[in-house]
Amino acid sequence: MDVVFRADASAGLGGGHIARCLTLADALLEEGAGCVFACVPALGDAIALVESAGYTVVRVPELTRDAAADARATQTALRAAGIKRADWLLVDHYGLDAGFETAMRGFAQRVAVIDDLANRIHDCDLLLDHNLGADLGDYATLAPSTATLLVGPHFALLRPQFARAAVSPRDRDGSIGRLLVCFGSTDPSNETEKALKAIALLGRDDLAVDIVLPEAAPHRERVAALTATMPQVKLYGRVEDMAVPMAAADLMIAAGGVTLLERCAVGLPSVSLVIADNQERGTHAAAAAGATLSLGPASGVTAASLADALAGLLDDVGAVEVMGHAARALLGAHPGEGPPTAAGLMRCMASPRPCSALRPLRADDSQRLRSWRNSDRIRLSMSNQHVVSESEHLAWFENALADTQRRRFVYECGGVPLGFVTFRDIDEALATCEWGFYIGESWAPKGSGGRLGVLALDMAFRDFGFGLIRAEVLAQNVASMAFHARMGFRESGVITGPSPDGAGKMTWRVFELDESGWRAVRPGLAEAYFGKDDGS
Repeated sequence: MDVVFRADASAGLGGGHIARCLTLADALLEEGAGCVFACVPALGDAIALVESAGYTVVRVPELTRDAAADARATQTALRAAGIKRADWLLVDHYGLDAGFETAMRGFAQRVAVIDDLANRIHDCDLLLDHNLGADLGDYATLAPSTATLLVGPHFALLRPQFARAAVSPRDRDGSIGRLLVCFGSTDPSNETEKALKAIALLGRDDLAVDIVLPEAAPHRERVAALTATMPQVKLYGRVEDMAVPMAAADLMIAAGGVTLLERCAVGLPSVSLVIADNQERGTHAAAAAGATLSLGPASGVTAASLADALAGLLDDVGAVEVMGHAARALLGAHPGEGPPTAAGLMRCMASPRPCSALRPLRADDSQRLRSWRNSDRIRLSMSNQHVVSESEHLAWFENALADTQRRRFVYECGGVPLGFVTFRDIDEALATCEWGFYIGESWAPKGSGGRLGVLALDMAFRDFGFGLIRAEVLAQNVASMAFHARMGFRESGVITGPSPDGAGKMTWRVFELDESGWRAVRPGLAEAYFGKDDGS
């Protein structure tokens, strides 16, 4: 799979777009993809950084704001570099929208977008917005209805170092002895100097301070001169593993954006300044959750007001401790899943047949299945609709792993778990069973249910030797009844009986599919969900 990234960095833009694209490119590389970057040369463009990471960079002309012309110029530059086509074009650029994306479709089979502004229309197959506070509704009218939307901090494009650090985060007690200051790779408005002046106003020589500011930053000389007068301050250039100084710090002074997601991952309390429009929504959401102290736009923050905020936190150990716990909670139990999830889905969407699979249920599926089962979307389609407690689920799951009378599997797309299927009430003598299934992730790519169905029914008839598959579907579950009809099932009866909780009656429609019926519909379904090269 070949992927072209269209992203820029500069002294004014900062390096955030390139940084998150590099994180995704590394995950794609692990999946066997080839990645190329298309960038506009500029002061602070980070091209050397991309090339040092082992990726080819194709220099493209500066944007003209004519989408068609920009697309032609991009394709011309790529083809001159020997790149004739791509399986994916990934666009991470506030200056590009649906006009450019549509014009590039002759070059790329699919288009992916990274966005965090939700202020323009996109023509894409996949969109990722990992901002805190982001919501699917933000893109209801901005992305095609067929697009896969990965929205929210669960999909944060965090570097692997933060995923590793998050496994065993430091247990902070709220006391502050070490400060960390970092405003990105360029800090064009020189917030670092402002932070240093604020620290000096505190008059606390017992505070150790680490400053991270790469050598190419435009104001580094001014910062270096100031740090030379502050013995407790250490100035560092580019740091490859930022999880290390973050783990050592008790409090961080920084901007929003990806850096805010990183400090949430390791549970680091922080004071946040908004230095770009795209940071406002996420910073506000983090502050509302108690995960950071937001001082608002950096333009309105002075060294004195920042010093006041720091003094307040130094005097309130309890508040700082709570802030660290709130930060850790925002990204969930397993931060760092964003890059492999996005990379796996891109691989599967490009080649669904070889990248789709059913695997046996595993011990590490426990919490995932409980989360899926308790979502309203799944729970309300089941006969037993109560919210399953943790103890109840653990008892069920332990039995499920040991139960030889049922066969349970997880559906994966590009290695990403998306759904669950079970074969129960197995009658070996009659070669019959009942099946049940669901797609657990609401953001699963379109067609995931169909792909699960084809794989499961192939397994049932071909591998397990069943001759007849039954299904009982709640009468109000219109979508499931339509799905079974599409899969070749015939309705064979109706069952009415008490609900599992005894509160009333329920009606189920019974469907059946035999092997000959499956053979008749399978070719068309396989082509529809996997493409012509089905291979079975």
